[in-house]
Amino acid sequence: VGMLMGASIRTDACIELDLPGLVWKQFVGEECVREDVAAVDEVWNKDLQGCLGAKSKEEWEGMGKKWVVKSFTGRILDLV
Repeated sequence: VGMLMGASIRTDACIELDLPGLVWKQFVGEECVREDVAAVDEVWNKDLQGCLGAKSKEEWEGMGKKWVVKSFTGRILDLV
């Protein structure tokens, strides 16, 4: 993005950068909040709200969610 902005300035070309607040906040050093991410990814936001709404271990397990991480070798590992 910085290269695009630099090229725009050097060539006097007007490039419209319609980037979400999430990106602009990172440029200016402001803290990003959940709403910024939700504005970009509604599915993630709905999923997160469901996870945060789980009041018990049984509710969480009933959602079928698993915490996993990809190792440097490419294997998917369960976080338990």
